[in-house]
Amino acid sequence: MNLTAEPMHARPRPQEQLERLFGGGWPEFIFHDQETKRHIGRVRDLFGDLELVLLDGDEPVAAGWAVPLCCAEPNVWVRHR
Repeated sequence: MNLTAEPMHARPRPQEQLERLFGGGWPEFIFHDQETKRHIGRVRDLFGDLELVLLDGDEPVAAGWAVPLCCAEPNVWVRHR
């Protein structure tokens, strides 16, 4: 395996690749969440750079949305004893 990650919009993706990648669909709760219904259409417009695809060579094998984290305190993630 030669895994790499890139933004989903980095290159055109054939429809058959996308169908294999997303063929499992969304979890059922997504269809019943009113907030999701209100905002899902804007996700790619607002956060397109955070929609990532994992590639094995040129074949997409996974996709997801990233969450950027920023911290002004360099040691905040270090657990103090």
